[in-house]
Amino acid sequence: MTQCKEKSKRSDIVMGIALGIISCALSLVLFAVLLDRLLLSRFDDAFLSVSMRLLLSLILFQILWSLFKKSLIKPVFWISGLFYCLLLLYVVMIRTSGRTGVNLNPFTIIHDFMTIPFYPISNFLFFIPVGFFVGYVFRKKIPGMLYLSGFVVSLILEVFQLIFQLGIFDITDIILNGSGFAVGVWLFVTICRNPKVSVLFMGNNV
Repeated sequence: MTQCKEKSKRSDIVMGIALGIISCALSLVLFAVLLDRLLLSRFDDAFLSVSMRLLLSLILFQILWSLFKKSLIKPVFWISGLFYCLLLLYVVMIRTSGRTGVNLNPFTIIHDFMTIPFYPISNFLFFIPVGFFVGYVFRKKIPGMLYLSGFVVSLILEVFQLIFQLGIFDITDIILNGSGFAVGVWLFVTICRNPKVSVLFMGNNV
């Protein structure tokens, strides 16, 4: 019995190393082929470039591991989620410093979609993983108000940007960020309705 456990543990270690190498390679390829072109216009500093590649490697590793082992590695999932949230906070609160102002017109979303579509789309999409991760954190019992908490957090961030002159207070950011967050929570709840997927997030291995 002990030998079987040791053999299984060694097998997991070997698989983990192999999947780690594959994940890093896939991350580099995806950025070289596609993501650099999409993100370079907005995220062009070295710190973010390296951090996003590392984050994608962690996410790909977790996905590949769950496909092969039908389980999640709790520390990797938590590190990935927290790392993503911290990077997003860095982008929102630090990289936009120097630009100040107030926009209280929600209809500028239409203009943004027509002129710079990547900006509003990214503001929406980038908060979906945050909502998904927060849904996981409150997975035992997700309150209805959790869907709206993204709007509250986004409002607080916008107020901080205004007070400390770190960026523009933009009502469209609150709408897009909060909507993306709500979709992320909904996505987590919807996915967990599938019994096979629910075991990954709700089981004892998570």
